Amino acid sequence: MVKKIARILNGLFLILCAFTALFPMLHVLAVSFSSSRSVSVFHWLPSEYNYVQDMSLFSENYIIIAIVASFFIITLILPITEELYFRGFLLARMKWMGKYSVLVNLALFAVYHFWSPWLIVARIVAFLPLFYLVYKKDSLKLGIFVHCLANFTDVIALVMLL
Repeated sequence: MVKKIARILNGLFLILCAFTALFPMLHVLAVSFSSSRSVSVFHWLPSEYNYVQDMSLFSENYIIIAIVASFFIITLILPITEELYFRGFLLARMKWMGKYSVLVNLALFAVYHFWSPWLIVARIVAFLPLFYLVYKKDSLKLGIFVHCLANFTDVIALVMLL
């Protein structure tokens, strides 16, 4: 029993390490891809989705307020809500699909993040092991933790702009 738990924890640690190592690289690729190909590929996106922003135009106090608000909203509220819906509610009703329910649920989750269509494939590849584990263990705690951790990288990116 102890060996099984240790093996599971070791696997989770490896998944978290791989995700932590790969996420910045995928993000850099996505940003460079979107900036070089945005005119031809993502011409249909509204101009408000332009991620290039001159932060010197804003007061440092406003930036700090935005970072604190982003921490609570992006790192805690949104991922918990998404996990409760996609894995807690939707995946439980998709069990009739068998082993494909995780893949379909993950595809819906990736497409739900429509504001970054260049990351759909990366989300599917990065989150598939996690969602499969959440499905097998029938526990949302791990999914919520990793999703909060992944969204926390966005807040770190905001802090790096200071």
